[in-house]
Amino acid sequence: MEALRRNGLWAEAFALESSDRIDEGVALLDAGRALTVACPDYPSRWIEVLGASAPPALWIRGNMPPAPYLAVVGSRKLSSSDWRFASEVGRQAVLLGYTVVSGGAEGADRSAIAGAASVDPRRALEIWPRGIDRGPLRSRNTLSTCEPLAEFSASQAMERNALIYASAAATVIIRARFREGGTWIGASNALRSRLSKLIVQDVPGDLAAQALIAMGSIPLSHPQGLAQAMRSVEHERTLFAG
Repeated sequence: MEALRRNGLWAEAFALESSDRIDEGVALLDAGRALTVACPDYPSRWIEVLGASAPPALWIRGNMPPAPYLAVVGSRKLSSSDWRFASEVGRQAVLLGYTVVSGGAEGADRSAIAGAASVDPRRALEIWPRGIDRGPLRSRNTLSTCEPLAEFSASQAMERNALIYASAAATVIIRARFREGGTWIGASNALRSRLSKLIVQDVPGDLAAQALIAMGSIPLSHPQGLAQAMRSVEHERTLFAG
């Protein structure tokens, strides 16, 4: 606890002053209900990208899938062709060796997770802005920073969005709306904060897609082009690192 205090983690040190809290935490870890920054499968990219903002602990249902991760987010309202696009992105990602991370919302999130799970259910991960015991689980692997029975909140959704983007070197954006809605806000924040490289569904005449591409995102005209897009992401990372 003194080490926590020396590093400014006063709330964490206070929470551990009671031995009952420590015993409870150990029991949750043993039962597979919690994931902490000390766990070997805690996403290292959260620490690298978010720093002190990385959550020290989360609730979990299922298991942490293996890295590398590819995030997929997008509109809640999709046409049938956009739904198929998102689902195929999820499927292609798993075939390329990625775990798909999304937010569990209607539309693009669920479609991408369904596509990933159709290849390998172990390679799908949802991060929720509500408790993991509230509502049906569609993915066998689910994370949340909320208490297990907590209801949805907008602030938790913002935190959840940052975790999704920061979990992966690249995030695929499906049908954002220009300058409005959670997908646009999340994508814009991710670009400004450099949480993740963006790959954007390139739809002719789509203003949001063209704007995000103009800001440096990689266009994706069809899901089968995901491998090439990821090579572009890796190339940019290599150049930046050099």
